[in-house]
Amino acid sequence: MNRDDLDGVLRALGDREPDAPPFGRVWGAALERREARRSRRRLARAAVAVAAVAALVFVLMPAPEPPGELAPEALELARSLSEWQAPLDFLLEPPGGGLFGFDPSSATLPVPAELPSTPIEEVL
Repeated sequence: MNRDDLDGVLRALGDREPDAPPFGRVWGAALERREARRSRRRLARAAVAVAAVAALVFVLMPAPEPPGELAPEALELARSLSEWQAPLDFLLEPPGGGLFGFDPSSATLPVPAELPSTPIEEVL
């Protein structure tokens, strides 16, 4: 069925249905939808192609070489930077942290070798 036959059928229906939209408007809307679908497909294909090229470049890119021996100046700089302390580090210590003899930066509390054994009856 070509466009002229379809136009005739729709005109005949339009004569019977007075509220039917004109054929030209229906045909134009169908063409617009088809073009919108085509453009979305083109965009999706382009996005897949870009992703595939990016993945291929990532896979084929050579790995960076690990650094060799560091110069003595670089080692000295790294050592001095690792020993640096901020001038306000004391503000990070909890108040009274040194009262009980434990270091708040350590993960465990010191436990004395011998724990005092006091019977519970004496405590109560």
